[in-house]
Amino acid sequence: MRFAEHMLLNAKIYPLTAYTRRADDGARCALGLVETTDPYAHAECLYPWLESHEINYPCDCFKYGHIPFPMDNMNIVIVHLFNQHVMQGKHSALDYLHCLLNGTYQQIKQIKINKPVPWTLEQLADFIEANDPTKEPVNANHVDEQAPSNAVPTNGPVPAMAIA
Repeated sequence: MRFAEHMLLNAKIYPLTAYTRRADDGARCALGLVETTDPYAHAECLYPWLESHEINYPCDCFKYGHIPFPMDNMNIVIVHLFNQHVMQGKHSALDYLHCLLNGTYQQIKQIKINKPVPWTLEQLADFIEANDPTKEPVNANHVDEQAPSNAVPTNGPVPAMAIA
């Protein structure tokens, strides 16, 4: 299943939250929506291209004078878009620190952090889908097997759990 579809399917099950993959109340961010409770099932393990596929930010949130923010790994771009644009969070200290670590002294003096333009989760999914480098077939019957008891049932058999 492609990342964007996986994210949207699980967004129907879990509440959304910014700045954390999986909150204690079950809420999830964009990356957390594609993860299961398996400790090795991080989004970057399930979709390795998230860390290897570099892309420009599609927004004007970070500028060095008139120079746009450099390219970044897709997972970092998704996190920014979800936290700042979909969830309308305030720019965090981590965003500013990212600017500081990736810029020269002259660029840092010119940092201008703009107010984020609102996005919907569907707009984020469209952006991800348009930049997904994989050619995987789509399995439309997949939802998270670790979903809460009030989750929408799948149309297929539930895989058996391995017993240690």
